[in-house]
Amino acid sequence: MIRNFVSFKSSLPDDSVEFEREIAMPDGCALMELICDAFQRAGYAVSEVELHSCYGWCFDASDESGRFWLMVQFPDPWLLMIQDYRPFWRRLFKSNADFERFVEKSRSILQGLPEISEFVWYSEREWRDQNQRNIPPDQ
Repeated sequence: MIRNFVSFKSSLPDDSVEFEREIAMPDGCALMELICDAFQRAGYAVSEVELHSCYGWCFDASDESGRFWLMVQFPDPWLLMIQDYRPFWRRLFKSNADFERFVEKSRSILQGLPEISEFVWYSEREWRDQNQRNIPPDQ
């Protein structure tokens, strides 16, 4: 089981932007820039950090094994999701070994950042199960 979702806390200040009492840009851009820079220093080619929909920030990281997508959002604590964006045929023939290595490398990169702490790693299913237990039933 690949644990590619991680919740954590950050000491960075809130960098959200409000306009007319509404959040125009969510918190987390500075945090994702910090994470993106760390991946670049570790040798990955990275894309620009971009706003994902209206609730998170994302970037791509790639090396010779393929391309991987990272997205952070703030459900309190922070949640970083890591997804395998390699073509289907490559995942089929290479199995999950490259993705597992990327996730393990991600662990060490993230743990090297003093601005983030209290990591809890989940598989996608574990994260969804955890959230379903924390959501009150429909009224």
